[in-house]
Amino acid sequence: MQKCYDRYLAARQVEPDRRWVVVEIGSADINGSYRAIFPSRTFHYVGCDCASGPGVDLVLDDPYRLPLQNAYADVVISGQMLEHCEFFWLAFGEMLRILKPGGDLFLIAPSSGPIHAHPVDCYRFYPDAFRALAKHSGCQLIELWSDDRGPWNDLVGVFRHASAPPPSAAEIAGNLGAAGDAYRSRVIARQRINLKPSSGIPPEAEATKGAGPKRELLRHLHETLRPQLYLEIGVRRGHSLALAQGSAVGIDPAPDVTMPLPAGAVVYPETSDRFFDHSAQSALGGGVDLAFIDGMHHAENVLRDIMGVECHARPNALVAVDDIFPNHPLQAERCRRTRAWCGDVWKIMGCLARYRPDLLLLRLDVEPAGLLLVAGFEPAHRGLRDLYNPIARSLAKHASPVVPVEILAREGALPPDDERVASLLALLKELERDRADHATVRSRLRSWRVTHRV
Repeated sequence: MQKCYDRYLAARQVEPDRRWVVVEIGSADINGSYRAIFPSRTFHYVGCDCASGPGVDLVLDDPYRLPLQNAYADVVISGQMLEHCEFFWLAFGEMLRILKPGGDLFLIAPSSGPIHAHPVDCYRFYPDAFRALAKHSGCQLIELWSDDRGPWNDLVGVFRHASAPPPSAAEIAGNLGAAGDAYRSRVIARQRINLKPSSGIPPEAEATKGAGPKRELLRHLHETLRPQLYLEIGVRRGHSLALAQGSAVGIDPAPDVTMPLPAGAVVYPETSDRFFDHSAQSALGGGVDLAFIDGMHHAENVLRDIMGVECHARPNALVAVDDIFPNHPLQAERCRRTRAWCGDVWKIMGCLARYRPDLLLLRLDVEPAGLLLVAGFEPAHRGLRDLYNPIARSLAKHASPVVPVEILAREGALPPDDERVASLLALLKELERDRADHATVRSRLRSWRVTHRV
């Protein structure tokens, strides 16, 4: 739904003397709400459902008859409702009836997943289903896409009245530009707070430590592996991207690069989610050899970044994940309050150990907040994608999680000069020289884990 907003509404100009009307069908806040996506200063939001509860402004006596006048809404949305609607084509017709001629209708429904009755669960939807809805109702299906992450594999459709002019190429391009601006402003607001000391924060909450500086380890990775293509998520001022010795791709929704970058480096000013959706196929070419993830400090964002990198990983690819060891519980909060901030990135270690035990994980004790090395990727692997939604929901569950003592103590972390680090890099370099395929690399890494007791 955020993508729909960014792509189709962010560039729209609203008259200063009115707010646009958004009507959501199936608005009960059972495990999340779309309301926060639509700023209240711009949109008047009306949530409709069959029973009262959180998120419901209008209780429907008849789910197939909305007590709203024709052409009432500028935007109509419905997500994860259609499968629970016995006669969904009737509900869709009502959505179109209350939509203004130039308005947008955003519809999201699962194409797979387990039964989840509320109170019934009748359908799953494939792309032809949304095409058939448009054909049956005589409206335009402007855009259609599927999310390949499970277990729901959501189908997303954008509809307009038949009388509405189709979007031009210039409009789509403008919307994409506005979407980038919306992403940037949202991320900056979330993450890049005023870094003046916050009141009530004890000095120890800003502590950092490590057996060696992170940037020196990254430099060593570049010099040893000499990657053909380096990918960095979270560029900021460009200090680590400047270490690249060959082709390099940087991703940051609000880059503030002050370092001179190598001639082969390109920075994409967008979020990693949008990069992997729209730019990765052409930007990453033959695949990624080395990646550094230092983006949004939320575990579910790191999970998506790892999934995105894996789709483009060469057999010998190595990924380094930053900030896995908060030095103080306050540094691990999802809402940033400290200058030294890790968020809940530390959760990604347990997540990968549980859902991807085939991957090689090596925890390193570097300053300021540790680093996780990950190898053994397989682009076709579905382990994380098929369970993405429940995994992400679990990772994002607690705003202020209790950080395990072993994480704060960095148990099991290796110093960067440990022999096992050098041995792993030598193995990856050897496999690269031999042009080993994914299966061979994964087999050799399994043997290496046993030998080195990792």
